Amino acid sequence: MVIALTGMAQGPMSCGTNRVQGGLAPEHFQFQVLVPCVSMSGPEGWQAACVRVRLTNLNTGLNVMCQFEIGTPLRTHEMEISRALAQRVSAEQANLAAYAVLSKALLPGMACEQFKAILKGSMPRAIAGARVKADCDPRLVPVEVTREEP
Repeated sequence: MVIALTGMAQGPMSCGTNRVQGGLAPEHFQFQVLVPCVSMSGPEGWQAACVRVRLTNLNTGLNVMCQFEIGTPLRTHEMEISRALAQRVSAEQANLAAYAVLSKALLPGMACEQFKAILKGSMPRAIAGARVKADCDPRLVPVEVTREEP
């Protein structure tokens, strides 16, 4: 699977002085159940996905691989979190974080850390109990999301 988050000169989908091409799609987040639900009520269970994405800004030359894990409960007090919902929300939040990071001229190491910091703040607001980690659980197979520019 080959897709990139690439900052370019102003244009559609602009954010600051850069535009992001490509992006993360829900299917890039291959959630696996790590802790199944054992009762019929109450918050419990855990699912997570590991993603490695290339952050590239053609204006600044920034080009860095960034790996992270997103995890969500299977059920909160309010609702069940289906795989499809977790995938959709994760893709939305990751793309918003990428747009924010790629609109700035950052050093490669800082770009990845800033991307994850934004996600760490936004995911729990989007799905109660969600978490973002820098290191992926060893049971998860990372999905590589990269694209070589023509």
